[in-house]
Amino acid sequence: MLRAEIQRLLPVRLSHRLRLIQWALPAAIALVAVVYQFGPARLVHDRFGDWSHYSLEVLFYATAGPASIWLTLRVVRTWVEQKEGAEEEVRRLNEVLQLRVEQRTAELRQKADDLAAANARLQELDHLKSEFVSLVSHELRAPLTNVQGALELIEGECPALVPACGRMVGIIKEQLGRLHRLVEGVLDISRIEAGRLQLDLRPLDVGAIVERVLEDFTPRSPLRRLRYARPAAGPVVRADDDRLYEIIGNLVDNAVKYSPPDSEIAVSVEAAGDNAVVSVRDRGPGIPSAEVDRIFEKFHRIDDGDARETYGHGLGLYLSRRLVEAMGGRIWVETQPGSGATFRFSLPLARAPGSQVSDAGPYPGD
Repeated sequence: MLRAEIQRLLPVRLSHRLRLIQWALPAAIALVAVVYQFGPARLVHDRFGDWSHYSLEVLFYATAGPASIWLTLRVVRTWVEQKEGAEEEVRRLNEVLQLRVEQRTAELRQKADDLAAANARLQELDHLKSEFVSLVSHELRAPLTNVQGALELIEGECPALVPACGRMVGIIKEQLGRLHRLVEGVLDISRIEAGRLQLDLRPLDVGAIVERVLEDFTPRSPLRRLRYARPAAGPVVRADDDRLYEIIGNLVDNAVKYSPPDSEIAVSVEAAGDNAVVSVRDRGPGIPSAEVDRIFEKFHRIDDGDARETYGHGLGLYLSRRLVEAMGGRIWVETQPGSGATFRFSLPLARAPGSQVSDAGPYPGD
């Protein structure tokens, strides 16, 4: 109904008008010629000309002129019909295309809605997972602390323990310490991802913290040589004491796990522009190039060497990256397969109130 009304309101197609003109114009010309010849022209010819000349004019005006006009209009009409046919095909194709676009748009809109719903569900599940992990970690931390305290009491108040029992207590303490660090790491990640991590930022001497870390690791890593040449005036950064200790400890622990026995692990601290850069270099197998971009992802591990030596859960480097970024720095790795790896991170230097910070350019390794 609506389509018929629209067609009625549209102007008549040009080809239809030309078809009408093609027949009406020659007929009108022929009619004028006949009327003229049988009217005034015949009177003139009757007086001044003969009948044969009069008949030739009638034949010429009544046939040749209309025929030439008819043929011309026929050619023009053919061209116009071809043009209008092409326009009609284009219009039809546009309608088909518009219909397909609308169908495809509806499908994409539906898929986008489905993806949004699935993403919302995944976010909800991830939130529930984080809450569950945080709850379990909190519940584990208390008994671990109690067990560790009981072992320390056994060591302190039972000097008569036989050597075998003493070694067993030492193994239990080591494993409890490892489990305790894992629980603390999971709790830290939960706080970071939930946006609840609190940092006590203040000026810190990086060299002093490095020395503390190496003092704690030296008894636990007798088969590795830990080396650190502290500069006379070490850089001072604005960071959280416990978190900075944790970052350096994770990097040293990672180097210890992947370094061969009796190899050297070198730690260095230097100023680079407006930042302090801490480097931990090992002599391990290095990192394959395909793994470099993923080494700081959560739960990502490179399974190399003895499983007992490389015990871990793939959280240390991920946690270090998040802590470094939370304190305004960045972390990266430089490695050659078979030649060890050097992990570096940078933190902004501590500034006096009101001092200006200049652009020092890219960090090493950019």
